[in-house]
Amino acid sequence: MSTKFQAYPLLFKPVYKDYLWGGRHLEFLGRELPEGIVAESWEMSAHPDGETKVANGNYAGRGLADLFAEFEFELVGESFRESKFADRFPLLIKILDVNKPLSVQVHPDDAYGMAHENDLGKSELWYLLKADDGAEIVYGLEEGVTKESFQTAVDVGEIETCLHTVPVKVGDIINIPSGVVHCGLGHGVVLAEVQQNSNSTYRVFDWNRVDANGKSRPLHLEKAMDVIDFDAVNLRPTRFEEVENKFEAKAFTIERVRLDAGENLMGTCDGERFEIWGLMNGECFVNDVAMKAIQFVLLPATLGDYKFVANSSVELIKITI
Repeated sequence: MSTKFQAYPLLFKPVYKDYLWGGRHLEFLGRELPEGIVAESWEMSAHPDGETKVANGNYAGRGLADLFAEFEFELVGESFRESKFADRFPLLIKILDVNKPLSVQVHPDDAYGMAHENDLGKSELWYLLKADDGAEIVYGLEEGVTKESFQTAVDVGEIETCLHTVPVKVGDIINIPSGVVHCGLGHGVVLAEVQQNSNSTYRVFDWNRVDANGKSRPLHLEKAMDVIDFDAVNLRPTRFEEVENKFEAKAFTIERVRLDAGENLMGTCDGERFEIWGLMNGECFVNDVAMKAIQFVLLPATLGDYKFVANSSVELIKITI
């Protein structure tokens, strides 16, 4: 029988990934990074491929999946109890250094992911934190591309003719539901990624590159063809200014809040649902926990009242199910 959950704002130690497309741009976070390539920082994760551990308070050193296994709905909230995936923490937060192009990829939905990977599907959202002039991404397909024409392009090595490329800049929101073909193309892009708790990714094209051992990364064309949304064409980024600071994605909602130095923001976690807050710039406290950019905090469902106090001008993003 578990002990009573002690709810407080939970910070986490990131888990770093060294995929070949990464670089050193995450140094702008002001952290001591591991040597070599750093492609991703998993900021808050209960996934077995990279579980983050609590960095503060009584649960310091405990993994997020471990906490969820013991305390379940005291952590995530009673409203999550009826979810068909109530056996796992639902979200995963990352920061990516897109120093070189990612693979052209697509993610399955929940039904396909569970059937083929024993993992959730993945719908995600990118929020651009840094980008050089000329930064672009692949975002969906060109109008008129069909499953048949896409397969032909794959067969003859001309897949790039099918890809819809758009320019991006700091502050852009890139909504990527399951089924949308996508790819960051480098140009100094650093982004925060909010996604379902999944690592299900199907590579469609990897720019014919090889790793340090001269090996190509595997592609997953058959599964990708099963899940690509061929109606996702001519997509474009949006911005918080266009959606009154609140964007509802497929699997979660993300909201922006700005505070001036000395301002407060109060709220309550009443037991129904947890909240994740990301501090994008500046410094603040939430209750007695200090935060500095860029950092994410988990407010458990049973926390009760909370209060953000801005030490400087800050930008916060609130993530809820």
